[in-house]
Amino acid sequence: GSGKAYALNGEVDLRFDKNPKNDCYFGSLNGDVDIELRAGFSADLTIKTFNGDVYSDFPVTYLPDVTVNKKKKGKKFYYKTSKKTRIRIGDGGPEIELDGFNGDMNLLKR
Repeated sequence: GSGKAYALNGEVDLRFDKNPKNDCYFGSLNGDVDIELRAGFSADLTIKTFNGDVYSDFPVTYLPDVTVNKKKKGKKFYYKTSKKTRIRIGDGGPEIELDGFNGDMNLLKR
């Protein structure tokens, strides 16, 4: 499975019968994002949150930030990063983007 889900004012509750095999996007402006996944879940996640925490039932490995922009100013280059947290669960896999403003993000093992 895969998919996209976003809520403006409310929670996003997802339950996967089979772990995602393709890229996904999930988020909420004002609410928690709860995602129930199967044991053996593997993916690379990009997480952006302003007022919220991220909780995971799965062990994670932090990945380096992605460089978004490289510009030259005079003789120097400067770089802007995405200010997003990147993590890997398991062996990595599909790209899953989590985007939240006011709310927690919960990666739950079913």
